[in-house]
Amino acid sequence: MNKKDRVELSSLREQARQILRDHRFDDTIADYDRGDLSLQTLLEELHVYHAELLVQQDALRESHEMNELALARFVRLYYELPLPALLVSWCGHITDANAAANALLAMNRQLFSHLATDHHVPVLERALLKAQANGKAICPEVSLRGADRGTLIADLMLIHLPGSESKESEFVCTIVDQTERIAQLDTQRLLADISSLFVNSRQTELDEVIVQALKRVGRFFKTDCCNLYRLQAQGSVFEPTHSWIEDDTPCSHGQACIPATEFPWWSARIDRTDHVHIPDSALLPPETEGHSRHQRVQTRLSLPLIGDGQVMGALVLNAATSPRAWNAHEIRTLRLIGENIANLLVRQRTGQELRASEARYRQVTSIMSNVAYSCLDREGQGHRIEWITDSILSLTGHDANEVLSRGSWRFLVLAEDQGRFDAHITTLPPGETSSCELRLRHKDGSLLWVRCTTECIQESIAPRVARLYGGLIDITEQKARACELERLELVVKQSPSIVLITDPHGDIEYVNQRFCDVTGYSHQEICGQHLNVLKSDTTPSQYIRKIWLRLMRGNSWQGELQHRKKSGELYWEQALITPLRNDNGIISHFVKLAEDISDKKTLTEQLAYLIHYDPLTGLPNRTLMRERIDRALAAGRRNGHGLALLSIDLDKLKFINDTLGHASGDGLLREVARRLQTLLGEDDTLARFGGDNFFLLAGHLGQVQDSVRLAEQVNALLDEPIKLGANTVRITACTGISLYPEDAQTTDALIGHADAALHIAKGEGRRLYRFFTPVLNRRLLEQFHLEQALRIGLERGELVLQYQPRVDITTGKILSMEALARWRHPERGLVSPSQFIPIAESTGLILDLGPLVLREACQQIQRWKAEGVPIVPIAVNLSANELYQEDLTHRIQDIMAASQVDPAQLEFEITESAAMRSIDQAVTILSQLRSCGFTLSIDDFGTGYASLNYLNRLPMQAIKIDRSFLTEIDGKLNGHSQGAAIVKAIIGLGSNLGIHIIAEGVETQAQRRFLIDHGCNVAQGYLFAWPLTPEEIEPLLRAGRIRIDETEALV
Repeated sequence: MNKKDRVELSSLREQARQILRDHRFDDTIADYDRGDLSLQTLLEELHVYHAELLVQQDALRESHEMNELALARFVRLYYELPLPALLVSWCGHITDANAAANALLAMNRQLFSHLATDHHVPVLERALLKAQANGKAICPEVSLRGADRGTLIADLMLIHLPGSESKESEFVCTIVDQTERIAQLDTQRLLADISSLFVNSRQTELDEVIVQALKRVGRFFKTDCCNLYRLQAQGSVFEPTHSWIEDDTPCSHGQACIPATEFPWWSARIDRTDHVHIPDSALLPPETEGHSRHQRVQTRLSLPLIGDGQVMGALVLNAATSPRAWNAHEIRTLRLIGENIANLLVRQRTGQELRASEARYRQVTSIMSNVAYSCLDREGQGHRIEWITDSILSLTGHDANEVLSRGSWRFLVLAEDQGRFDAHITTLPPGETSSCELRLRHKDGSLLWVRCTTECIQESIAPRVARLYGGLIDITEQKARACELERLELVVKQSPSIVLITDPHGDIEYVNQRFCDVTGYSHQEICGQHLNVLKSDTTPSQYIRKIWLRLMRGNSWQGELQHRKKSGELYWEQALITPLRNDNGIISHFVKLAEDISDKKTLTEQLAYLIHYDPLTGLPNRTLMRERIDRALAAGRRNGHGLALLSIDLDKLKFINDTLGHASGDGLLREVARRLQTLLGEDDTLARFGGDNFFLLAGHLGQVQDSVRLAEQVNALLDEPIKLGANTVRITACTGISLYPEDAQTTDALIGHADAALHIAKGEGRRLYRFFTPVLNRRLLEQFHLEQALRIGLERGELVLQYQPRVDITTGKILSMEALARWRHPERGLVSPSQFIPIAESTGLILDLGPLVLREACQQIQRWKAEGVPIVPIAVNLSANELYQEDLTHRIQDIMAASQVDPAQLEFEITESAAMRSIDQAVTILSQLRSCGFTLSIDDFGTGYASLNYLNRLPMQAIKIDRSFLTEIDGKLNGHSQGAAIVKAIIGLGSNLGIHIIAEGVETQAQRRFLIDHGCNVAQGYLFAWPLTPEEIEPLLRAGRIRIDETEALV
């Protein structure tokens, strides 16, 4: 079309519009009847008007499609985000949940508070009330019911949202799972890998994706064949549809159908959603002989595929080369994978149905895409509908005849919207067009949204007659998606997790407020920048390239990253990065969800250091030394060389502490450590086991004389004067030596023999070294006699209890007591607990001593009650042997029932090493005790496996700071020793975790003042009271407190 034609066409279009506005069709027809207007001209004018209507309709459809596309993109982003989210009504009902929430939680519970386990239900109820009052509530570390019927710990945030359809409000709840992140890493990687494979796949690739998933599952679980069976023919046959077989395995490549009627024992269990594990093909029934011979497998595991609430088929894993055992965790993981595969099959089926539906929809909409109608507005008579298309039935449930009989479709409009109906339709003046959105009530009672477009044309002036032409478009789904998008935007914007979105090149397009809070960047500063602006110099470029390579291949990545804030400060985050694909299957964006773990990282590093190193000298501690000895013994066995272990004990350390102060004693220990380190070779290790005891491991001993020279070098180094501030001291040391392979073959024996030799050297004088010899067996004999005496003493009742109070160190109030066993031997006198407790533990006598202590403590409580003595809780030590004793809880309950003592009046102390012997079993036993009402505490904290992981799992209410850390605190150092730093860290840890802190071994006012200054107000020790007999402590209980003053001995 040339320029002239376009000008002419434009002129004709304007003429047609003017004719329609002025309602001059009657004049036009009259002109045509008179012959003044040709038929061709009339047709051209009508054609112009019709073309204008088509242009408007195309523009409307294009706008609608663009909105639908935008909605689809944002909704897909919402449902693909791995962050669980819920919508909770004002009254506490769960109204919506995304896929991540359904996968994580037991969503069969409709009440929000019932997502929590029983003891945390009140927490969620209070959180809902708080959110109603303040618009926001945060619930850290809530115990929730998991989708697998287990429990999980998560952080929840409730945020108030205005209701879209009523005056009531809703809350969006975001959930951050904090459980078993590290322990399940391998499984999570597999699940993330498969999920990413499924999420990013296109409909045309689903069969290939399923095979790839089977391959990854098979190789991950080390099976030879992984098959997918679909339930066909009304549930009578399981047909193989997808298969993966490892190369060079005897599995058959031709998988046969499994008739349900021929294998009812198998198909019935699959139908009940149970798994079927056949550990040995020889156990199969006779009817399966031909099928199993065809398959050539040894072990088979079958799991149901459940989609849309029904069994769709089975996932079968075969081991052909060797039998394969399966544990419960693997089966749970495979069930989850099976559900993902089933969902993918549902998606495949849905996609097929959707394509068929789309074809039918296009056929219908090609005929009529809208509901159209026409009304006449006659002067004095009002509006009355003349015709409406039959598609009104499918839209509203009312047929055209019913609407026509009513005279208008206004009765379909909600009462609240009828004013808008009148403004845009009933009172629309001639020559005007209008568009509005209205809510209609379907015949079945449901609500729907429509967009109504109306044009009013004047047909005559006298009498006044106007005609309305209108059309309705169903926008219900569009409205729902718009509401979802608004909610999604709030979820992402107010999420407690860091959310960051980039383009494929790494340029940042979006960050949420949490990112800004953590990094210090504003949205305007960071958006448009490349990710490199956050990169820290400590992260290798090769590591970053590997992450990008994995992401560009379409795989998710999960791990820890260190980034740089705007201020230059470094921080750690636990991140999950997921690629997003567009409709063409091309990666269009990357989404990162992350948590700031800087504080946890720092605390973990501090505690990891405490596990293996002495905080005073920086030397390896007992735990690390044992590992070094284990490795040295293994190397000695391989290479045939010897080892020497020297146990070195210093003289005069206590004297220096008492006369010059603990700071001088600490300085002495550090100087000795420095000197002894000069003797170390490449394979040697120097460790401090505590106090003034050092161990030196000579890792590659040529001959025995080498150990003699080493012991003499130790003495020569320690002969030199040591400068301690303004004072100069001289010390000596005694050394015990044990050799491998001559004296011992194990770590425990090597350490024990070195200590035995040390005791001999100390007994003979100073500055001596002695080798372990058979003569030391006399000591072992002495221990044997002590053991026999202890057995008799237990029978004769020679063991008694003494009580040491725990006090509020600011007021002196007695808060509780620790029961301590003492042995009064008729000949030996008072035997130190350090002598008989180790023997009791090593011989099993602790199993008799422990119940004796518990019964005596309970009986003493009853005696005091009868005498009117005020009662405070009593703490009893629970040894490792007792902790793992069968039926421990029942044994304790029997003692409590016999003495009629309230469990709240008793506390059990467990050492770290006892709890860590079997952490899972310990958690179970201690949880039972806590549920009975007993208080639980960790004794000697910091001397064993100081780990945040076990602290998080163990149901402990208190931590006791070991006395060894307090010995380094005195007034002169003003709390700046390494021991002081550890004490402060433990107090801070207890405060953050909500665990009470008790300090033991407090002997000086400086230690007491230090504890008060740093927030620890409960302690026990010689500064307040020695262990006392019941008669001695009774006056203190009646007084209720111990006098607090500035002296160094209060009792």
